[in-house]
Amino acid sequence: MGRYVITNSNTVGTKKMLAKYGSISIETEKLVGTFKVVGYRKYSHYEEIDVEFTGKIQARVKWGKLEWFDSSILTDKNRNVSKIKVNRFIKNVCYPSIKSQLNYFGVRINQFASIKKLKWI
Repeated sequence: MGRYVITNSNTVGTKKMLAKYGSISIETEKLVGTFKVVGYRKYSHYEEIDVEFTGKIQARVKWGKLEWFDSSILTDKNRNVSKIKVNRFIKNVCYPSIKSQLNYFGVRINQFASIKKLKWI
């Protein structure tokens, strides 16, 4: 069975609303910033979103102390940080907030893997 994006008036309207009103502020003990939903796709059995994150995370690099980092940590040559692990961490922490906010728009994401692309600005 093929996987096709459903395009009708509801999905087009939802995509436009998310682009305009899809900013979500988050402040937890590990994450501070805002999320903006920049992409939305609906398939026959599930939905996917793309997100831009602007903010900071609190993490421990190697055996150091807890510090707040911005997106420059991914390009720092002195610290060898995995982009995949950082993105997975951000998705796990932000998933409950994003899920509850997207319910207002009628978007149902069932697991954190529904957040397909994450761009950290």
